Amino acid sequence: MARGEVSGTATPEDVQETDAERSRAEVAAWFRALDAGVEAELVAETGMDQANRSKLERDRSLAQREVPALGIARSHVALLEAAQAWRLVRTDDGAYAVRRSRDAEGGRKVSGERVALLLQARYFAEVTESSGLVRVRVTIRGAQALYLIGLHPAGVHGDERSAYQARWARVAGRSRMSRDARKAAARRLPPLSSHAATRYGDRPLTVIEQAWRAARATDVVSGPGGADAWESEGGAVFGVAVPESRAW
Repeated sequence: MARGEVSGTATPEDVQETDAERSRAEVAAWFRALDAGVEAELVAETGMDQANRSKLERDRSLAQREVPALGIARSHVALLEAAQAWRLVRTDDGAYAVRRSRDAEGGRKVSGERVALLLQARYFAEVTESSGLVRVRVTIRGAQALYLIGLHPAGVHGDERSAYQARWARVAGRSRMSRDARKAAARRLPPLSSHAATRYGDRPLTVIEQAWRAARATDVVSGPGGADAWESEGGAVFGVAVPESRAW
């Protein structure tokens, strides 16, 4: 039988317990309001909620591991950016050129060997458009490499010589390979690791992007050419239909 039940009046102990419960509830409410205020400030500052800020931190850690392993130079990054912007094309004579814009003519010629290295690493894919133009497009692997590079630009080498030296340092100790084989391995750009590539579909999103995706939920492209499509050789090429799309 609770205290005060017989008399119908509250005892001092009952009053103290009620006051303590009320105090605990008020403190808890204050902390919730404080947390909500801090979260609102962080969302306003970063554009992301807590879950996506955590994803971004994990991606930064991933970039610090992955980008130095790419052995990539700024000149390679410039080509990746051009391909992502639809500005890298193969001309009729087999050379490669970077155009001022997607629909511009002509363009500045660039090293075919450099493009070939990025094709070999599966960062690029060549796509023939209906007009006959061969456009070099960035694959999902290439797009993910660019994303990680943006999170850790310090892992990119200033020139191709230093990038080659870094790649050579990684293969120099492979005693089972001949020296010529090690040189050949160092000349190639290593592809992005499968672990890093498969993280592409789980990038952090801003609250605006989340709202946009929610609004478009019934209109998302899920068939051939959709953003989740995947080809065995480096990943789907953005904006290009593929015969059979496979999810990550």
